[in-house]
Amino acid sequence: MKSRSPTIAKVTRPIPTGVYPRKRLFDLLDRTRNRPVIWVSGPPGCGKTTLVTSYLETKESPCLWYQADEGDNDPATFFYYMGLAAKKATPRKRKPLPLLTPEYLPGLPTFTLRYFENLFHRLKVPSFLVFDNYQEVPVESPFHEVIRHGLSNIPEGINAILISRSEPPPVLIHLQANNLMEVIGWQDLRLTLEESNDIVKLQARQEVSSEAIAYLHTITDGWLAGLMLMLKTAEIEKIDPRELGKVPKERIFDYFTGEIFDKTDKKSQKFLLETAFLPKMTASMAETLTGLDSANRILSQLNLNHCFTERRFQSSPAYEYHPLFRDFLLFRAKETFSPETLSDLRRRAAVILEEAEQTEAAIGLLNDSGDWEGMVQLIIKHAPAMLAQGRNRSLEEWLGNLPEDVFESTPWLFYWMGACRLSFNPSSSREYFEQAFERFKDQEDAAGIFLAWSGIVDSIVYAWENFKPLDKWIATLEEMVDRFEVFPSEDIEARVASSMLSILTLRQPQHPKVEAWAERTLSLGERPETLNEKVQALAFLLRHHLHAGNFEKATLAMESLKQLPISRDASHLSQINAKLVEALYLYSTGSFEKCQNTVSEGLELSRKTGVHVWDFLLLGQGVTSALSVSDFSTAGNLLKQMDSSLDSRKLWDITYYHILRAREALIQKNPKKAYYHAELSLKFNSKVGAQTTLAFNHLLMAYVMIELGEYHQAAEHIDDAFSTGSQVKSNIIKFRTPEWARNG
Repeated sequence: MKSRSPTIAKVTRPIPTGVYPRKRLFDLLDRTRNRPVIWVSGPPGCGKTTLVTSYLETKESPCLWYQADEGDNDPATFFYYMGLAAKKATPRKRKPLPLLTPEYLPGLPTFTLRYFENLFHRLKVPSFLVFDNYQEVPVESPFHEVIRHGLSNIPEGINAILISRSEPPPVLIHLQANNLMEVIGWQDLRLTLEESNDIVKLQARQEVSSEAIAYLHTITDGWLAGLMLMLKTAEIEKIDPRELGKVPKERIFDYFTGEIFDKTDKKSQKFLLETAFLPKMTASMAETLTGLDSANRILSQLNLNHCFTERRFQSSPAYEYHPLFRDFLLFRAKETFSPETLSDLRRRAAVILEEAEQTEAAIGLLNDSGDWEGMVQLIIKHAPAMLAQGRNRSLEEWLGNLPEDVFESTPWLFYWMGACRLSFNPSSSREYFEQAFERFKDQEDAAGIFLAWSGIVDSIVYAWENFKPLDKWIATLEEMVDRFEVFPSEDIEARVASSMLSILTLRQPQHPKVEAWAERTLSLGERPETLNEKVQALAFLLRHHLHAGNFEKATLAMESLKQLPISRDASHLSQINAKLVEALYLYSTGSFEKCQNTVSEGLELSRKTGVHVWDFLLLGQGVTSALSVSDFSTAGNLLKQMDSSLDSRKLWDITYYHILRAREALIQKNPKKAYYHAELSLKFNSKVGAQTTLAFNHLLMAYVMIELGEYHQAAEHIDDAFSTGSQVKSNIIKFRTPEWARNG
């Protein structure tokens, strides 16, 4: 059995059936639409969602519906499902909205603005954007900031409606203060006597006196759910509604829900209790779980009889119980079934939910039942997709819920925890990758060994602190290649080759096999794989050839890169990376003006997209090209921007910054200042261990020593430069020093 409907149900609005049209509130909604955002709040069961769905039904306007839940606490999860909602609302738009992958997180407000601009552009005018169950997301969640930024620039003709049990969170109050949001609250939603009268006459199967209706209205205080429950109970018990007043008002829901439940037959009771473990279900899912071939009839009847069962229309109708009704059923299930039965029920429901792509709900049930084996299998199965969607935070939370002994028994759990933390905490990530590596070695799992190796070296590079440990892992890979002879798959080979080329360029540029790894990277980069992987492979290859001074091969790599449809299909990270390596190529071949233009294009793309991963290197490339034409004003402005973004933990960045400052001082004929910065750069790089950069460090010091008249020390630094970067030879070294320095 395979059904995707319940996943889509999260982004499908409910279908109102037999609903009393609340014209008074429809008029209120019409009046409030002069504000782009409408907040609808009130207690459970007051008819918030029913009001909005029935209102939209009358307007016949396009609607994007989104049902919030606790999983949206992770912004990446929100944007993933929001993309599904957009696809459903605008099926003719073939290009999907972007995922919130890690490179966007530092610029989350920018990403959010651009995302919603793109979304609004796709929607017709007029349209509605509805967020239901808003209260399910914790108040401290970054989700609310995302919504604030996203809704801050709604175009005319589009309204956002936020449905919640609570008042707007503090972060959204400014929308109201700026006349961007109108609030419809409990006082507005409470039924009037006239509305209660109309609803009773619409729903009751027998005539109810005006006095009884007035009494029902008074005791329920305008609460729609209470009114419906009292009518239902009066119908079942065949009693005068006045008799219901003997029950304390605060217990109305629990009591009457219980009364309704208890009056149903045993088969239906069992059906309700079992299906409560399915947050969203099709009739097919309910039938699989309960074994009842009448599941479709039961669910349809519950919906038609207004028994707190919502239906969402799709290719196959999906149902869900009202949250309060489901809470009651789950409570009764725990009282009714034995622990063994409950555990088995949760496990079977989890299997059904996972097949229906409700992975989060399945994980939750397995966690509740203590089925760690099943939970581990699901995590390992879905981890690659979760990371591809940028949902590191949710995946890490799943992993963190596992008992320690269960976690430590499976190497892949260490691997995926390392992958979750790679972009945010490389040091912690490395620890998990290293533990995974050792466990994979014990099990002789080749795929795990190679992937963990790649994770380890990536975590070292991402930290930009100390590249010296890479020597050990370079040797380790060579041993692994000799041992296994072939890679487990082409995908793994591509990842390993790309990682190996990058670390050889950083740490061992004179390695005898560096050219072989470069060619391997190029051949793998030409496979029919994803565009982003091609861009990354060619970028590494181009950097390698430029550092080695092989401009002919660098030109071939540059031409290959330009032939890719980067601007149309690649991620923003890849597009900016392509601009960076193009700028490096243009600078290295003496096209300084073109280099400056390319740097500006890269920085502008960073600003627009919020992806700032490559900003520091782009700024540095802009400095070098500006210095090459003695444009000290531009170089100075760019250096100030670099200075403001320096991270004390990224020692290579500090090394690079001082190299640029030293070059600026040299060209400005200030050798003492140049010496100060060149010495600092050499000092920091001695900790980092970036060999290619170290060659530049020594060459720079040689120029400084010549200016200071220390020719013997200059000669020593020149020797060190060539011994450190022998592969780079004289082309280290096309780093565009002024003519007087080259002659010296």
